[in-house]
Amino acid sequence: MNSILEPLRSTLDALDIKSWNGLGTSAWISGIGIHTGAQTRVRFIRAPLEPVRLLREGTEIPLVAEHVVNTIRATEIGLHGHNVSTIEHLLAALYVMGHWSGFLIEIDGPEVPILDGSSIGWAHALRDVAPEPVLSALEPRFETAVEVRGGYVGLESLKADEPMRITFTVGYSHPSIGEQSWSGVRRDWQRLLNARTFGFQNELERLMAQGKGMGFNNENAVVFGEGGTNMPLRGADEPVRHKALDLLGDLYLVGRPVNAHVIAERASHEAHVAFALALRGK
Repeated sequence: MNSILEPLRSTLDALDIKSWNGLGTSAWISGIGIHTGAQTRVRFIRAPLEPVRLLREGTEIPLVAEHVVNTIRATEIGLHGHNVSTIEHLLAALYVMGHWSGFLIEIDGPEVPILDGSSIGWAHALRDVAPEPVLSALEPRFETAVEVRGGYVGLESLKADEPMRITFTVGYSHPSIGEQSWSGVRRDWQRLLNARTFGFQNELERLMAQGKGMGFNNENAVVFGEGGTNMPLRGADEPVRHKALDLLGDLYLVGRPVNAHVIAERASHEAHVAFALALRGK
């Protein structure tokens, strides 16, 4: 097993993810979209020396911030009317595993399957992909900060030979979360992979009344209610780890690794993507 995934073996054993078939494509990975409720499938198609990108209905969609079309509750990307939503967990797995080139990601529906609500299934599916060369990192000296409705994202320059780091801080009134912060360099990111998407009972009821969140079930999202959670947490800090995971996924849309310390405070997908877009212009 890939060394990144070894500490998460128990979570992986509960998943039924088939890997590469030796013919240049992976098996289809099927699942439900948590927001649309649509049943969709994803597979990986080898494309040596080419940047990773999405393939939807014959249209290739570059995985860069300029193609993001929506950031409400998830990150949605599209080109020429061919859109794919909730891409962040899959992109986070790509970032953690170090994949920036070598294959297309084909999807036959409007939303990436939520699987168990984390990125662990996608990391498992990618584990047999041969390591690809990492693109040249961004220069480490930046003085960019983006502040938009929904949070703050900024960065600090790194000293010579200092690895990229992300730091995320959240604050919620629910007593099971409260104020949480997580910080880690690349070798720590494996700890983010099994952190699941989460929400609150009153919020979920409101969304479902509006015809949203139609793919939710008690196996693909943690729900915080007055009596606690709908299923056991994978650690008390699972909420902030999931937000850090989302940040990594959205940072993939810079198109190459970010050689800096990225700091996010109560940030949303909107803030993440705005930040990625700002870095794209550097």
